[in-house]
Amino acid sequence: MSWGRMRIRALARLDKQRYDPIEWGRSPQTVTEPDSLGEDWWSNWPTWQVISPGRSGTRWLADLLVATSNFGVVHATDPTLAKVGFLVDQGLLGRDSAWGAYLASRLELLSRCRTNRRPLVDLDCKTSPLAPELLARNPNSRGLVLLRHPHDFVRSGMARGYFRNKIPFDWGHLTDSGYSHKFDCNPDLTEVDQALLIAKFWGRVARIAQQMHELDPDRVMVVRVAEMFQSPLYVADALTSAGLKISRTEMLGFRDFSSPKNASPTRAMQFMGIDWDLIESAATETLSSEFKAELGL
Repeated sequence: MSWGRMRIRALARLDKQRYDPIEWGRSPQTVTEPDSLGEDWWSNWPTWQVISPGRSGTRWLADLLVATSNFGVVHATDPTLAKVGFLVDQGLLGRDSAWGAYLASRLELLSRCRTNRRPLVDLDCKTSPLAPELLARNPNSRGLVLLRHPHDFVRSGMARGYFRNKIPFDWGHLTDSGYSHKFDCNPDLTEVDQALLIAKFWGRVARIAQQMHELDPDRVMVVRVAEMFQSPLYVADALTSAGLKISRTEMLGFRDFSSPKNASPTRAMQFMGIDWDLIESAATETLSSEFKAELGL
């Protein structure tokens, strides 16, 4: 076999092995395409974007939507928009740049969803800081807010080395603009300081969610994570309220309730010397009492 043909075959095998971020929903539902998309159809394609710091059930929700809907579901892309989102949150990228970066990352996914005539549900939490721009540019887009209780999120982040072993810029872990280790790890952090940084990361994403919800409550739906894991009825009602058409029959057959994905027993881990009331206060200090009630806090 010639070298040229061997190379073509090798490239073909490589292409098949590439990570495909889209999982196609298996529920046989009628597919409809929006009217009058126009030349800039990507600015009108039905899209749901999660607003979440992560560790809040997005993998579990992706599995549920694949089982109960006909959407194109994305849980994570490779590469993610973590660095772009971080720069947007820091105010270092303007609106046009943010939108351009979003399209550079998502246009192929949107095109595939259009070809298959399916909406896109994007559950990649790294894109959260770009969600306001998406909803401003695309009138057929909506937001899904998934915010785990800050105590649980902080424990999970500490167990995974957020800020100590993971670079905030690389991972999209949002920080105050004055934090001096935005572009490197900080292994010398005390547990208390690490917990406060993670709480403030949660809080920055929560503030984005609150601002979006206040601006357009009909397009931004809060999903209470604890109830999502426990109650099929709650999930069905919440997703329907968010405009997501799902099969309630398939929902009843979904076996993973009370079994969060990527879960670990972080609640049982002991973090000595941490004032958890202080941690919750740091996480929620910018939130209104009304929005905290929406989250179930």
